[in-house]
Amino acid sequence: MTTETHISKFLKECTVLDGEPDEGLTSMCLYGLYISWCLMRDNVPLPDSDFQASVKEHGLRQITRHGVLFYPDARMIGPASRDYILNSVPAAHLPVFESLGEL
Repeated sequence: MTTETHISKFLKECTVLDGEPDEGLTSMCLYGLYISWCLMRDNVPLPDSDFQASVKEHGLRQITRHGVLFYPDARMIGPASRDYILNSVPAAHLPVFESLGEL
């Protein structure tokens, strides 16, 4: 599979470009989403720098806000977004059920 096809498929399955400038994804978030997508498909992910260059070549608008690379038009969609979010939340922030028998 070529890099272009690989990245195109990721973008189609996992992102939506809605043109909302106040929303979007950081480069770290987009790359994390990509890693989740790759792991779900047993694909070997590109290194971050290659991924960022490929995404830019595919037309995602990049800006820098407060020193952070940002994709202002992109939003997450699909199963990989769920996987990324669930695996990104620190365990300390998840609810703890001490006894399910009392419910």
